[in-house]
Amino acid sequence: FSTITDMNLLQTLRATNFQPSYNNSSRIRTYATNERQTKFFDKVGSFKNAMLISHSDTSTFHGRPMNIAGVEEEAVWFFTHRNAPKTDEIKEDQKVALSLQSPNSYIFASGSAKLIKDQQKINKLWKDEYKAWFPKDTKKEDISLIKVIPKDGEYWDYTSGTGILSYMLGSQPKGENEKVQM
Repeated sequence: FSTITDMNLLQTLRATNFQPSYNNSSRIRTYATNERQTKFFDKVGSFKNAMLISHSDTSTFHGRPMNIAGVEEEAVWFFTHRNAPKTDEIKEDQKVALSLQSPNSYIFASGSAKLIKDQQKINKLWKDEYKAWFPKDTKKEDISLIKVIPKDGEYWDYTSGTGILSYMLGSQPKGENEKVQM
């Protein structure tokens, strides 16, 4: 969007009857610049959790399961404690990867991560289930957001096909596979 002024963007969106893409969850709203990206972010938004993979201080990969707080602004958002080891890893090396898996759908994305301390955004993405990790008030807790901006990704979706069952039966699964550049 950086090459289009806000007014031109608004006119373009109106002229093309642009509709933001919504997932079943009200916390997810994606705006992508093309149909492939929109489809990719919608698929990411259908997941509740992801493995966030960063580089540790020993130059090895470090992955951990994270609850997806939201998918918007062409990014995937997570909550974290400001002093968690992953924040040091991200400060040291912003390159990260995401891995998502369900019985019939798989996604991998690589990109960069930023640590964000924005109380409005925290309030917008907050859900009561996060009290298990952050029991204090959101303003008193040492909460930060991790904003992961995928640079490229790939998904394999067998939800409308035969998926893993095909492998077990010795045939090739039917479904979608797409590489996406952001």
